Amino acid sequence: MTFSQRLSQARKARGLNQETLAHQVGVSRQAVSKWETGDALPDLPRLLALADALELPLDDLCGRKLPLSPSQPPAPASTPTPESTFLPDSSQSAPPPCPDSILARLRLRRVLPLVIAFFLGAALTLGALWGLRQSQLVPSQAASAADLPEAFTVSGLSFSSQGGTLSYTFTPSMAAPGITYQISFTNSQGDTETFDPALDGGVCTGTAALDPLESYQVTVTAQTATAQRSLAVAVNLTFGDSRADWIPLEEIP
Repeated sequence: MTFSQRLSQARKARGLNQETLAHQVGVSRQAVSKWETGDALPDLPRLLALADALELPLDDLCGRKLPLSPSQPPAPASTPTPESTFLPDSSQSAPPPCPDSILARLRLRRVLPLVIAFFLGAALTLGALWGLRQSQLVPSQAASAADLPEAFTVSGLSFSSQGGTLSYTFTPSMAAPGITYQISFTNSQGDTETFDPALDGGVCTGTAALDPLESYQVTVTAQTATAQRSLAVAVNLTFGDSRADWIPLEEIP
């Protein structure tokens, strides 16, 4: 007889329905139904609660028979014990010892949290060590990048147009690791389009897809991870298929 069959017979022998037993054990009726159909097995706390609710020893509920000690004579076969009164037929064969799989699962459920806790602790320790290492590296990396000053200048600003595509070139006064540049074009309606120029040898170059019918104000922005500075470099920029006109502003901070 399986554990699910013993549980069902013990419950019915006590005159309990699944709802009442579930309330006493502290689970849902569906959980008790799954235990009785064999779709699931209770964990150790629920198994103990079932034994208490059914007034049965845990060994009897699991179908486990303990070996008799040498000094203990076997109980007479004709004397029924309170624990076995729920069996409908005393002549049927003894239930097979099936609790091994249940106990194995219970042991696994007790060990599994310890294993998970161990790996979580190891992961947290490694994460702390990695963070400490990164905190030691960041200052030295930051020291190699130039600090962004309050002001910068731009020289060599030029624009050209070929086939309606605007090209630009400028040389910023700062060119160091950690500093990046953007160039922005603001039209007469206040709409702004921003582009990321390529920086090579201290010179920024790139192209911008803009409306040739508009007039633009041009701004260059220098930025690091923690700060940025902007400088207006030209106004009234217009261009056509093969021309570009603009009014450069003074190279002042």
